[in-house]
Amino acid sequence: MPNRHPARASVRAGTFVTAISGPDGYATFVPSPLPPNPPLEIPPHLQSRLDRANQALGRLDGVTLLLPDPDQFLYTYIRKEAVLSSQIEGTQSSLSDLLLFENDATPGVPEADAHETLNYIDAMNHGLGRMERNELPLSLRLLREVHTRLLAGIRVVDFSAFVAGPLAAEILADLGADVIKVEPPGGEAMRAAAYAVAACQRGKRSLALDITSPQARPVLDRLLTEADVVLHNFRVGVAERLGIDAATLARLNPDAVHCHASAFGPAGPRAMFPGNDALMQAVTGFERAIGGDGNDPVAATWIPIDMTGGWIAAAGVLAGLYARAAGGGGQKVETSLLGAGILLHSGVFYRDGELLRGPSLDREQTGYGPGYRIYQGGDGNWFALVVPSPDAWRRLASLLDEPALPETYAPLRGGTHDAAARRAEAVLDGAFKQTSAATWVTRLRSLGLPAEPIEPLHRDDFRRAILDDPVNRQLGRVASYPTPDWGRFEQVGPLVRCGPDADATPRLMLPGVGEHTTEVLAELGLPPAEIDALLDAKIARQLAD
Repeated sequence: MPNRHPARASVRAGTFVTAISGPDGYATFVPSPLPPNPPLEIPPHLQSRLDRANQALGRLDGVTLLLPDPDQFLYTYIRKEAVLSSQIEGTQSSLSDLLLFENDATPGVPEADAHETLNYIDAMNHGLGRMERNELPLSLRLLREVHTRLLAGIRVVDFSAFVAGPLAAEILADLGADVIKVEPPGGEAMRAAAYAVAACQRGKRSLALDITSPQARPVLDRLLTEADVVLHNFRVGVAERLGIDAATLARLNPDAVHCHASAFGPAGPRAMFPGNDALMQAVTGFERAIGGDGNDPVAATWIPIDMTGGWIAAAGVLAGLYARAAGGGGQKVETSLLGAGILLHSGVFYRDGELLRGPSLDREQTGYGPGYRIYQGGDGNWFALVVPSPDAWRRLASLLDEPALPETYAPLRGGTHDAAARRAEAVLDGAFKQTSAATWVTRLRSLGLPAEPIEPLHRDDFRRAILDDPVNRQLGRVASYPTPDWGRFEQVGPLVRCGPDADATPRLMLPGVGEHTTEVLAELGLPPAEIDALLDAKIARQLAD
């Protein structure tokens, strides 16, 4: 059969190169110079399409000469495309609604819809501006920056404390939302733990306010009225006493999203109980699971349930915002730490009334079976191996002498092939001890088997390696910015979109207690005299300059 696309076989369209802009790098596609060498061979059926495209471009160039104001034409076109994109996702506003809102803020126009469309426009203009100023080419990094603008104009009032709730709000801040952290004048409980502040408070503004004081009620009402999202993780019943519950919010602001990230959920015999990561690890059996068969329980020190709970709450808020934009009005989102812990047991289920046991961690805590575990090489170093398919199992078998790997593909212990899995594990464990871990990783990778060395590093050295990794820095997985108390601060960055710098993150900072109190109160419309009265009565606190 003749080759219908000879150009594909002989000409490269371009190459990816790494370039530098400011302190960070990015990958960009550079087209090959024109005319191509060797010349493109365009078959007749494509030549006719190319001719029609050239004619259309010519007509478009001619139209631009007749326009009295090309910028106004582009302004309207961009807005038309933004409205169409928003309508696809469920907004109800039209192009005329948007233009009326932009120019006159006409009453009756769907305000939330108009704001969402404006965010699309802002994102597009941001990207075009960066390219026009020769700051960035069209690249993945620029697209990630554009995505950060999509939550611009969304105000989140964060009453939460500790880890899971604040993490949810931080994720929203990473996506461009204006997050106001409301905390007591003395700071929230976890302010004493530097790691928690660093992990969960980035990108927020701090309003230090005693929300239990009757004098703070007018401020709370204004916060609720102007919020797009209200988030808290108080115990059940506390928000109602404070007047920041879902019913109060619905009365003051029917279009807002209310998220309660509780411990055990909104109802049930333990709904009123407090909870945190360590307690939920115990309740859900997590500490038993990672301890290994027959061992004592082991506490996971990386707060996995708090972290999972934060991401679930953030996802719930985003779903609520999406439902609101689709015309659903205000939304009530409820998540829990118990639910987050249960999520980590998603592979557990009953079949015909009988519990189906999945693989469990072995007593040595090496993994779940021969195809999903870590092994020790002959030099004492370790590596991880995954055998994801029968074909990979056969390739692994080709590396081994006697004793041979069982023919049955049995990557996990338990189930119908438990005996074969245990035999395979013994064979591999013995074989891998014959030479170094690095040698085995090289051999395994040469056959396309997923294997990774476990570097003999202390835990803190692993963390340094993550922050110092050039790829992580290039892709924006590391955030770097100045702080008043800790100097130049570096941490794991916003992972949803990997924005690497202040251009990609609206507020890349860690707020001090009450650092933005007067700023936020003034935005809410409080006159200076009322702000001073709150400060003098110590109901509010402004961080000293």
